[in-house]
Amino acid sequence: MSPSVVPDPCPLDLELRLEPGGRFVYVSDLHLTDTGPGDDFEATAELCELVDSLRGHPGQVLLALGGDILDLLQVAGAPDERVARALDGPAAVPLGAALRRLAARPGATVLYLVGNHDSTLAWDGTARKLVADRFGVSEFALHARVRVQRPDGGEVVVVAEHGDALD
Repeated sequence: MSPSVVPDPCPLDLELRLEPGGRFVYVSDLHLTDTGPGDDFEATAELCELVDSLRGHPGQVLLALGGDILDLLQVAGAPDERVARALDGPAAVPLGAALRRLAARPGATVLYLVGNHDSTLAWDGTARKLVADRFGVSEFALHARVRVQRPDGGEVVVVAEHGDALD
């Protein structure tokens, strides 16, 4: 990073609530690239079907993209071009369309938890904006606490993160 570039960090922690009857879905490690030997994700149609099915859930939906969704370490080109190139990849384009449809549904939230292969998103606000626009993401963080409200009035806290720090 050049000295003239000022980092724009995403939040370290985020807290969200999930109402009774809501659905929490966690997807991680897709490692989407533009093309080449690292582009080996083969379940695009199935993942898009899952995301589209969430639009029909009658309650709140929280979809967490749990890091390494994009594999920016496997994308060639200048650092400031890698996010756009990965988002134009063969799996990212249809997935992005499905995620935007979900995000447009009232009561649905798409969260992106940054991982080690997409760590650029942790400090590059321009890259996060591009991902937000293409994937319908409304929140970015490194860690999230999801407070799941139980029908009996209690709650369970689910901690969601990429997990590479635990390696």
